[in-house]
Order: sequence, then structure tokens, then C-alpha cells
Amino acid sequence: MTAKNIDRMPHEFAMLTDPELRRRTLGNQALKISGADFVTLEAFYEATWENVHFYNCIVYGMTRLKLLRNCVFERCQFPGSNFQASDFEDELFLRSDTLNKAYLMAGKTSENVRFVACDFGRKNSDINQYGAIYFPNVSFERCTGQYMVVAGDGMSG
Repeated sequence: MTAKNIDRMPHEFAMLTDPELRRRTLGNQALKISGADFVTLEAFYEATWENVHFYNCIVYGMTRLKLLRNCVFERCQFPGSNFQASDFEDELFLRSDTLNKAYLMAGKTSENVRFVACDFGRKNSDINQYGAIYFPNVSFERCTGQYMVVAGDGMSG
């Protein structure tokens, strides 16, 4: 998958860093971001991302958000990511994968996080090299993978 760095997509970048601008511009319509490459960016530290549909995006490095609400990550990749938010609310990860060691985590108040047809596969069986996925109130549907710690309170699937 090839992608363009999100900071070279000025319209989308502005909407991700300013949720009020997104609401004024799009109202309740979802912001659609396709083919973006997210490398650790200071601009997103403790940001709020709401009502965004990410498609064919790649997330690398450390991403620490305050709130992620009503977002879809479709066919996205998280290779070597440390992707976190204090709160995840109503998130869908659809046909996405980690490709490698990754950490996807949320705070204890997060709710309704769904992984559907995702792949958490790794090739390294060394337990010290496992990645981790942890979300309270999470479901996994038709997901595959190995050598990854997957956990959650109220976990189903």
C-alpha cells in the first residue's frame, strides 16, 4: 500500500486538527480520508477525532489522542504503531491489520469498539516481542492472528 503523508493533505489535516472546523464545514457528514500516511506528528497529540472514515491509511509510530469518536478504519495498516486514546467511542476497525508488532489501546471508559475481519498476525513467536490490543468493551468478529496479546473487559467474539 502506498500513501501520501497527511501533512501534505492540507484540507484533511486542518479538519483533523480542528474538530470545530470539521463540524462547521461538514456538519454531521463524515470526513473521508483515503490513502493517508500518519507518522508520529505533534499536531495530533491529545487531539479529538470525530466522525472520520479512514480508508487505506497507514499509521506508524506513536499516536496519542484524547478522544476518538464514531470513526471507521477500513483497510488500514498499523505496522509498528503505538496507537492510543484516552477514550474510544463507537469505533469500527474493518479489514485492517497490524502487519507487525503494534500496540492499540484505550482508556477504561472506552466503549463499543469493534474489530471485523482484521488480521493481528506476526511472525515472531518470542513473547517479549508480542504486540498488544486492549480495549474495554470490545468485540472481535472473524479476526485472525497470532503472537499478539488481545484483551478487554466485556470482550466478545
